[in-house]
Amino acid sequence: MLIFICRHMSLSYPSLYGPLYLQSAPRHSGYIQIHGRSQHPIYELHKAATDQFEATQQRQSRSLSDAVAEYRRRYGRTPPPGFNQWYQFAVENKVQWIDEYDFMTKSFDPFWKMPPQVLRDYVDQMSSSSGQARFDVLEIKNHQFSSSNGNQNQHSGIHRLLEPVLNLLPDLRAVLNELDEPRVLVPYSDLHGTSSHQEPTNAQTQPVNFGHQERQNIWDAVTLPCSPESLARAAFLGGEEESFMPPFITNRTESQDICSMPATTAALHGFLSSPSTFSYTQHLVPVMSTAKFSTFQDIIIPGSSYFQGGFAGYIESKDVPWDQKKDVIYWRGSNTGGHWTQGSWKTGHRQRFVNFTNSPDADIKLLKETDDGKWMAYKSTMSEQQEKFNAEFTGFIQCDYEDCKAQEEYFHTAERDNTEAANQYKIVYNVDGNSFSGRYYRFLKSRCLVFQQELFKEWHDDRLIPWLHFVPIGLSMEELPETTRYLLDDPEGQLIAAEMARASHDWSRKVLREVDATAAYYRVFLEYARLLDDNRDALS
Repeated sequence: MLIFICRHMSLSYPSLYGPLYLQSAPRHSGYIQIHGRSQHPIYELHKAATDQFEATQQRQSRSLSDAVAEYRRRYGRTPPPGFNQWYQFAVENKVQWIDEYDFMTKSFDPFWKMPPQVLRDYVDQMSSSSGQARFDVLEIKNHQFSSSNGNQNQHSGIHRLLEPVLNLLPDLRAVLNELDEPRVLVPYSDLHGTSSHQEPTNAQTQPVNFGHQERQNIWDAVTLPCSPESLARAAFLGGEEESFMPPFITNRTESQDICSMPATTAALHGFLSSPSTFSYTQHLVPVMSTAKFSTFQDIIIPGSSYFQGGFAGYIESKDVPWDQKKDVIYWRGSNTGGHWTQGSWKTGHRQRFVNFTNSPDADIKLLKETDDGKWMAYKSTMSEQQEKFNAEFTGFIQCDYEDCKAQEEYFHTAERDNTEAANQYKIVYNVDGNSFSGRYYRFLKSRCLVFQQELFKEWHDDRLIPWLHFVPIGLSMEELPETTRYLLDDPEGQLIAAEMARASHDWSRKVLREVDATAAYYRVFLEYARLLDDNRDALS
């Protein structure tokens, strides 16, 4: 059980909950353990990220024939019909990294095991109950767009983004998830019962039903797609041996792999411990969602809410140069991330972050350089770094009355800032809410450096490189104090922070434009149309 720290700080929070237990990060290859190096580990991670960026730039296809060959190499089939027009659209609109759509494209893989007719039957089922099940049905017919819910939901911007390519898209009907959370969780035995691309001979349409497990621990459901031998589904064998070193993330994909995490991870993220909504099916229904955890089978599409202005929009004229920003990490937001009942807010990821960064007595791990040029870890408390954080809640929602009241009493409530307030700080913190954080693109496009703490995966994950375009932070936040110290206090780290902020500002404005989302929608709908075509084998 996660409990909160007794605090003695300038923010006079009551010490009602005892000491905070900071669960150790899962120890797998996604994290780095430092054993003494001539360079700080963040220096090495940034250098490796820069090399990765240059290598990715160099390997991109320069012609349609190259792109077709690369597609075949990556996915074992030819591109879908219309790929040549897609390629022309991408080139004409200066879309970067023409080959880097792996996460989105591979989200189709499980569905290749299902006959097209069964998939179409599932779409028909979902279409007939879309409102009750909280789905939107998008249809493109004769290059005209329609939406079952009048386009008044989280996908309300999709029509505008599709408009430039409607005349190029095939007829299709697709089910879009209206909820923030993903919906498709297929058990391991069903996922791996047949080999890839081999359709089960007995595959038939089944009645689609949805389980509901909101406001409770959902770890067992979320890990159903994991191997029975995985850490996530292993019996509890006792606590892990604590590492003395802060665990920096070296492999983003592996650090977000739910199957490689112990069950205690459920106490680190609100979606796992007490989701506001959790309505899922164990059938391979081709549902399109904007974000998902690693174990879900939803088909990934871009989130159109990033392009709706207001809260999500970046106004460059209201930003300030890097050297005029404060040497502080900034975060403001509400307590979303779950529905809080019977004290479950203490396991919320946002609550843990605000609590940790405002707790001077919290134990932390830092590094210092020795006389022989190596880095040695030492224990300290958050009081050594607390002045570097400005993190507060602006309101409390999604909670039972007593839980809202308890959070209001425990946390200091700040005034709601305008969207430009974050531009005054060198580092902005971005953390999951109920799903992905809608301010992410705004932060990336700013002249700030983004610290990104998330488990939700999105379509753009192939196009942003950690330790170059953002700094990844693990759920345990064990590495957060040292990452902060190095990038804000160390002269070498300060130069790296400035370089990452510049790289993010420049690159995100090239790859996270509206037309980039349009190109991604275009490509995913070509894949989808082929998947549901009875002649898809001939088209592959």
